[in-house]
Amino acid sequence: MSVKELMRATVAPLSNEVFDAAVWVNGIPTGVPTTDEEWDEVKDSALTLAEAGNLLMMTPRARDTSGWMVRAQELVAAALSAAKATDSKDLETMFRAGGVLDATCDACHNLYPPLEMPAPTAPMR
Repeated sequence: MSVKELMRATVAPLSNEVFDAAVWVNGIPTGVPTTDEEWDEVKDSALTLAEAGNLLMMTPRARDTSGWMVRAQELVAAALSAAKATDSKDLETMFRAGGVLDATCDACHNLYPPLEMPAPTAPMR
């Protein structure tokens, strides 16, 4: 599986699941988890996203031994933090964790611009 395929099939849809766990429209939570099962789904997405970060560090995906590895390790850490945030079932905590994840993605894409942004494969809530 190439980096592009991994991003399109795994990283993009899973990160969207994490981001969608804390959405407000005009100050009203919209499409956010409300049941234990929904929070578990978000947690599972975050944990799988962390594992995708590990896959990015493996040959032949690893682009170099410095910046790429640091950014992939930061993805793992941010995703694990998001998984832990689901335990609180608190939208503000989840929003902050999603912000860290977003900044982590942006930092990597600033160093390693994707050839094209992968289209999300999971529908937004």
